[in-house]
Amino acid sequence: MQIKLRNIAKFLFYIGLIATLGGCSTAGYMDRPGEPGNSIVYGYIDMSEAPTSLQRISMKQLQPVSDKPYFHFFVDDGMFYRPNVRKGTYKFWEFGGFSTLRNADYTFTFPSQGKGAMDRQISKTGVYFAGCYKYKKVKTGFFSPGKFDMEPIGGNCELEMLARLEKWAKDPQWQQLISQHRANKRTMAGMQQ
Repeated sequence: MQIKLRNIAKFLFYIGLIATLGGCSTAGYMDRPGEPGNSIVYGYIDMSEAPTSLQRISMKQLQPVSDKPYFHFFVDDGMFYRPNVRKGTYKFWEFGGFSTLRNADYTFTFPSQGKGAMDRQISKTGVYFAGCYKYKKVKTGFFSPGKFDMEPIGGNCELEMLARLEKWAKDPQWQQLISQHRANKRTMAGMQQ
């Protein structure tokens, strides 16, 4: 009987470990571009003040109208990226994650009206930066629903995220697109100094 309990305890421990580590990253390689003219959208959210880490983020295609308007992003330690984004107008929709410590799933919704700072118009093939932001909890009353704000992060965040993005690009087309974009950003950063 004691051996069975020990085996069950081990089994539960490993299941918990796998579930915890599995929720940390939903990153994936950018293999091949789907259609000619597709782009990459990427950005970063610092969730250190949030009740969970960033595990998911999505945006909605507004124009042209689509029967599958939602695009879900890969996530790697706060950085999010999505290859194969077609030309069109997009609005970031929601983000969140699961907290094993609190045993709760958190979903934060972006405002549905107006153009947000992260929202993008994809007009030609390229690499589009949605920005680097820090999640900030906004104090509300005890019975009021929770609120948050997104503060822009300055510095070299964009170039740092591009360097991280390069490691996920496996297809030569994506590698070239990211490399060119990074070189342009370095040149622009050098001209501003």
